[in-house]
Amino acid sequence: ALLILTLAISINILGQNLSITGRVADASTKHILENANVVITRLPDSKLRGMSTDKNESFKFTELLPGKYILTVSYIGYIITKRILNFNVIQ
Repeated sequence: ALLILTLAISINILGQNLSITGRVADASTKHILENANVVITRLPDSKLRGMSTDKNESFKFTELLPGKYILTVSYIGYIITKRILNFNVIQ
């Protein structure tokens, strides 16, 4: 089965910190999946942070720096989903 991601991105321009929030759902039924594993990896240094979706079935990563990231989502019985994210703050 396939996963879909719903993402919301907010940017604090003054501090140049970024945050990303999202939910993980079944691609065909749109049913939100609780306790999905979500990992964000910053490139090129491969620093990573991970979490599971919370009781509200969502995830949030805060204090991200501008740059390129890979967001990886996994859930038992589903195909692992990866998205490349580029956060560039232009002043």
